[in-house]
Amino acid sequence: MKDERATSIELIRDDYGDLVHPYPWRFAITHKGVRHEFCGMPNKCATPGAALSRATKRMKWLEDGTYAERYK
Repeated sequence: MKDERATSIELIRDDYGDLVHPYPWRFAITHKGVRHEFCGMPNKCATPGAALSRATKRMKWLEDGTYAERYK
């Protein structure tokens, strides 16, 4: 059984077809059963590691309750 309180990160690689994009990686975070998908340019990353690093910071904000103050 899946724990709805658990927080998880999903890394997403956008497919631009034949085009090469310098920042193809983005991420989604599921926190307390709610999925937050980060799609805007400030959340695009060049590598999976960079996306994971940025997602980890956003996840911390969700877990400590400061997300609404920091991310508008």
